[in-house]
Amino acid sequence: DNILWGREEELWIEKLIVSNFDDLILITRDEEKKALLTYVKAQYLLLDKKLNDGLGLLEEVSKKFINSEYSGRAKLEYSFQMFKQMRYDTVIVLSKKLIEEYPDSRISQDAYYLLGRCFYIMGKYEDAIHNFNILINNYPKNKWNEGAKYFRAKCYYYLNNYEQAIRSFEDFINTYPKSIYNDDALEMLSYSYVSAQDYKRAIESMSRYKEKFIDDVFKQIAADGMIVHFAVLGKSKRNIELEERSYYEFFINSFPDKIRLYIENNPSDNGIIAQALFALVQYHLNYGNLDSAIFYLNILNLPQYSIEYDSLIRSTNLKNGEC
Repeated sequence: DNILWGREEELWIEKLIVSNFDDLILITRDEEKKALLTYVKAQYLLLDKKLNDGLGLLEEVSKKFINSEYSGRAKLEYSFQMFKQMRYDTVIVLSKKLIEEYPDSRISQDAYYLLGRCFYIMGKYEDAIHNFNILINNYPKNKWNEGAKYFRAKCYYYLNNYEQAIRSFEDFINTYPKSIYNDDALEMLSYSYVSAQDYKRAIESMSRYKEKFIDDVFKQIAADGMIVHFAVLGKSKRNIELEERSYYEFFINSFPDKIRLYIENNPSDNGIIAQALFALVQYHLNYGNLDSAIFYLNILNLPQYSIEYDSLIRSTNLKNGEC
């Protein structure tokens, strides 16, 4: 998680782990190396979960070695540690100071990203977008641009700017196909299309999402559930063309058979069977097929599915007597 490590710091860590920090710092006459050693000792203490001691040394580096490059690094690392402690107001103050003190530097770039993340978490999406845009537009090769573009797209979504969210998620997915955020971006892209009432593209995006989880039956079932939900929304549109109606009906009509197939292919997995049965319950409830919904709900009430049943009921706030 640490922002600031380079190979030089890693080599010193290896040496210092088997040595005495204080002795090395004491015998070193070069001020820059003293700053480095003190900074690395702080990193080691943080790794060892000695937060207060590590933060204290970071403050020492920033104040005692003000002409060293490690003074700025220590200030940034301190800000990052505050972020990990969820002290976002403190991070915002510290990061703004870093941008003023170290303009157009690696430190200020990292500070812009921290600012964007803090504002995003706090729900100040326009402020988050502002800082992400500075990072993305002014420093296109910055290592944080992947995260900045992902969280910026989510900000647009939460601001109900669905057209911009769609463009941003599409750009992110195409630019970073192997990103750890890619799966979530595909899912959010589907919801963005739904919010923009483009149900065809919502289904296409959720289908792409489903393809990424070929070995995860739970996510397959959940994705199929969302696809049929989008199809129902699409079919309910007014003045819908006959061809488009057929497109949506295909997903709606094939859903029960798909879910039954999950059950047949996983006959001994109670968790998967319960998830599939519950998907059928919700499907039939949506269409007012109460007899069918009750039929599958009664199967779910069997003792072997009791744990899964209780969990599913809680997760959806579906009341036992609703059918």
